[in-house]
Amino acid sequence: WFILIPEGILRIVLIALAAIMPLFIFTRFQQAGLTLYLIGLFLYFLSWRPLILYPAGAWSTSLIGFTAPVIVQMVWLSGIAMIGNRWFLKYRFSRWYFFSLAMLYSIFRFLHVLMVYLQEGTPVYS
Repeated sequence: WFILIPEGILRIVLIALAAIMPLFIFTRFQQAGLTLYLIGLFLYFLSWRPLILYPAGAWSTSLIGFTAPVIVQMVWLSGIAMIGNRWFLKYRFSRWYFFSLAMLYSIFRFLHVLMVYLQEGTPVYS
């Protein structure tokens, strides 16, 4: 519960923050954020491919392979943080709000996946 509850709360907060953050591309920094987001999204889907197609394979049952989707999600979440430049609401904006919460969420998500990996011995997605 000490991992799952914060992970769930942070997931909801990140979705809410992304919903109130317009994602317009005006600056080179935001263009770099969009590029980082797209690369991260591609790597995220790519990291799931062996887990789905070859769940008992060496990559899928290794610690790196099993946790790869969580590690890669930090890339596309960072891209979203770079794209945002204000909230729809009239609150003070800082990219660090989203970025910090995204990294905290990723840590809890990683701990959750690591806990599953360690409890299951050699887990296999099915």
